[in-house]
Amino acid sequence: MKTETPGYKIRILLLSALILSPGHLISQTKTITLRECYENAVSSSPVADKTILLEEIVQLTDKNIKSLWYPGNELNGSIMYNTSVADLSSITGSLMPAGLSLPVMPHDQYRITLNISQTLYDGGEIKNRRATEQIAGSYRLKERDAELYTIRNEVNTLFFALLQTRKEQELATINLE
Repeated sequence: MKTETPGYKIRILLLSALILSPGHLISQTKTITLRECYENAVSSSPVADKTILLEEIVQLTDKNIKSLWYPGNELNGSIMYNTSVADLSSITGSLMPAGLSLPVMPHDQYRITLNISQTLYDGGEIKNRRATEQIAGSYRLKERDAELYTIRNEVNTLFFALLQTRKEQELATINLE
């Protein structure tokens, strides 16, 4: 599978505009600045969406780690059915006084438990996790900045190549006249 570089679409757009209408580009009155090219390239790249997502991920991760200080609860339940149960009346039948008998153990049993826990002291673990996640988040943002730099570098290369081509075309038309 072929992977696309960040400036792949930008390169195709600029080169197709250059190839399809070189005379039109020279006579065109609207100028595009390098800054506009940067802004268009960044806004049309997937890196722009990545910025918002990365910031949200950092905030949500921090919120989840902070929630470790909150009380936690856990509800468990189980049902068991025993096909055979011990009958103690046959063993203790002669030992029991008249009129008294042991209750018969039921075949089905139900159990529900509720566990509540609260972190009182964690030895700095939560604080360290938050710091680690903040560093990881800033690292991801730096990776995004590197991708933006790559896009800007592609725009620079194409922009100045286009300017050079325009100047060469102007010189060629001047020499032909």
